[in-house]
Amino acid sequence: MYLVLFMRSRLSSIGEKVYELNKDHLEKDYMGKVVALCEKGVAGIGDSLEEVYKKAKEKYPNEVFYFRRVGSCSAVGHIFLL
Repeated sequence: MYLVLFMRSRLSSIGEKVYELNKDHLEKDYMGKVVALCEKGVAGIGDSLEEVYKKAKEKYPNEVFYFRRVGSCSAVGHIFLL
């Protein structure tokens, strides 16, 4: 259980850092969209979690992703590769 919580915390931290680095661009061009973020950067952008997950897996098949909505209301979700 502790490992899962640690991974969520680490993934959230990485995701929010990547979001902050890309915030101006994302909020200018993709406000309200769902974005997938990973250690390598922005992995996918789209209208639904399913659509963005597919784009992210195509771009970075071996990464784990942090999902959030672009803007101040983030509506966050997590996906882990097990």
